[in-house]
Amino acid sequence: MNAILHRARVAIPLALAVAIGACGGAEQAGQPAASQSADTGDVALETQATSTPAPADESAPPPATAPIRAGSPEEAIRAYYAAIDAGEFARAYRLWAREGEASGQSYAAFREGFASTRRSEVRVSGPVQSEGAAGSIYATVPVEVNAVLKDGTRQHFTGQYVLRRVNDVPGATEAQLHWHIESASLQPA
Repeated sequence: MNAILHRARVAIPLALAVAIGACGGAEQAGQPAASQSADTGDVALETQATSTPAPADESAPPPATAPIRAGSPEEAIRAYYAAIDAGEFARAYRLWAREGEASGQSYAAFREGFASTRRSEVRVSGPVQSEGAAGSIYATVPVEVNAVLKDGTRQHFTGQYVLRRVNDVPGATEAQLHWHIESASLQPA
């Protein structure tokens, strides 16, 4: 199991990393796995590897054929995990803000982080809190994530994702009007 640390605005404890699939992996479920770094306590996200071909540049995701267009924060989280479960890692990666950069990982590290996950499920565990700021809407989505690794290990995480979209303002692009993940904070439960 090659663990890749999932950092950058995303604090994910060991148990939570396994259940990462919230972004609705296309609105259903995702399958991540996690392992914990002994020296930092950071958690590595791992999910099921599929037949997704590796891009020529391992650090950049392949061109997205069908980006996730989520109409609500909850739908975005479900779609995120569904994309991961389906092995559509480029789509899941691009659901993070700034074409994946907000995840704090290269695309290759993101994809590799899910290699040991067999399946995952995400459940929105409470009311979504929304607030506006400087032309954007931010939503905090509380979640519970359950994951099963390829070796049969089960993991359970709780926490939240923070998503953002631009308000309906003149000049906003279609992509800016859809929800994207800004950060995540998940802990083993």
